Amino acid sequence: MRRRTLLALTGSSVAGLTGCLGGTRTGGTTDSTTDAATGTTADSTGTTDRRTTDETTVNADVSIAVDALQPGLVTRGTPDSIGVHPTDGQYLLLDVTAEGPAPPSADDFAFQLGETARMPVTMEQSRRIWRFHGEKNWRYDGDSGEGLLLFELPESVESGEPDEAALAWPGGEWRPDDELRRRLVSPEPSLSVSADLPDEVVASENPTISVSVTNDSDVPGRFVAGLNRAGPMVAHTPVSRISMLVPAGETKTWKLNDDSLMGGPSDENVGDGDPDMTYYLDWGDERVERNVRYVQPATSTTETP
Repeated sequence: MRRRTLLALTGSSVAGLTGCLGGTRTGGTTDSTTDAATGTTADSTGTTDRRTTDETTVNADVSIAVDALQPGLVTRGTPDSIGVHPTDGQYLLLDVTAEGPAPPSADDFAFQLGETARMPVTMEQSRRIWRFHGEKNWRYDGDSGEGLLLFELPESVESGEPDEAALAWPGGEWRPDDELRRRLVSPEPSLSVSADLPDEVVASENPTISVSVTNDSDVPGRFVAGLNRAGPMVAHTPVSRISMLVPAGETKTWKLNDDSLMGGPSDENVGDGDPDMTYYLDWGDERVERNVRYVQPATSTTETP
């Protein structure tokens, strides 16, 4: 297991947030936002009166929606593969929209969990995240007033502290709903994973891969994995990121028809019994490998009367 690096506010920065985290909001607006990815609903609160600090002036209506809470990130491990790292903590992604003449900057936000406030993961630290590969504008910035904030959090905190979880910015705060607070302070549930990858595929078709995940716990959990392939016509390449929220006591299945193949083997190699490609499914510290052979399509025979 990798030891996680936690991003913490220190000194006067923490002291400056204390009032926001525990204070009562006035003059703001409250609405309900539903996270399509997780199915959770949380209250989203706009800013209060205009507030000026030593570092920034904030005057905007801020809305927060939960994008995902997951035990790790699918990242580029090598130039041509992806995996899940690290696996001994959790990541919270929040979708932020700030409308007004002076939106907060990304550095104005901090997430409180337990006794420590944490700033968002910086752009430099998140460049290898596969989900955002090639998307330069995914991260929240004050100029546009929208985007995602990514927070690196410990795996769980002491019971009895979930009410302390909150996102704060100058003059405002947002608190997760009951279900998300429970997930934040609970250990990640143990998920049972079953991967179905074919041994053979007809030369003119694409392989279909499915992954079923069962959650036997009483807390929802998100499964994340990276799928890679070696061959044909390529030494090694990422195929897909897998991310799905599995409700407590349920099973969910992810399927993919891999149409990313650049070409099949030469005719003389079809049906020779040797593997033509290999799939690698990586999640946490686990891996499933499957060799796949190309075969000739079945021929139908009819009797002539």
